Amino acid sequence: MALPSPPSAASASASAASAPASAGERWPPLESSPEVFNQFMWSLGVPEDEAEFHDVYGLDADALDMVPQPVLAVILCFPDPPQNESYTSDLRLSCGEKETQDQVYFIKQIESLGNACGTIALIHAVGNSSSGINLVENSCLDLFFKSTTSMDPYERALFLEKDDTMASAHSLAASAGVTELCDVVEEHYICFVAVNGTQLICRYTY
Repeated sequence: MALPSPPSAASASASAASAPASAGERWPPLESSPEVFNQFMWSLGVPEDEAEFHDVYGLDADALDMVPQPVLAVILCFPDPPQNESYTSDLRLSCGEKETQDQVYFIKQIESLGNACGTIALIHAVGNSSSGINLVENSCLDLFFKSTTSMDPYERALFLEKDDTMASAHSLAASAGVTELCDVVEEHYICFVAVNGTQLICRYTY
């Protein structure tokens, strides 16, 4: 899915669970759907006229011409790597200088975040497009970024883990999809962003 700038709106609220939920229950998987991601993103504080997700149907010229411009980020849902391969949360530069990493907003995905990779991908997309998106003041994302700007990627993960408002919005978005949730999740989200002209891959598995 691509995140062009521009669009309806949604508000997310849910009461906290009466008993502690497991990581999978607190952070269920999100459906790979522009409709789900748009409602989720708008409910977190991105105005409808600021950004909108669209499907990317292919990489040929005709398919890419269908994607509204400019594109701020791309979120890709793909199969998990084989179990015998070891991957860690990382930030990869596809071109440019390594110093650019210092200017990138990045969150590690820790095991206690369950299937939060869709939310983390959305946060990476918006967080690295701050110059192109004006968040609603004191909205969920606005407060999240203000609270975590000075943190390192691991500290941001711990902050997200304890963010009940974000977790409730995530759960609401997960329940909005038409795909039936299953116990075994075999797909994963990553985000492609550009910071200061440098293309980056924000990838996060534990």
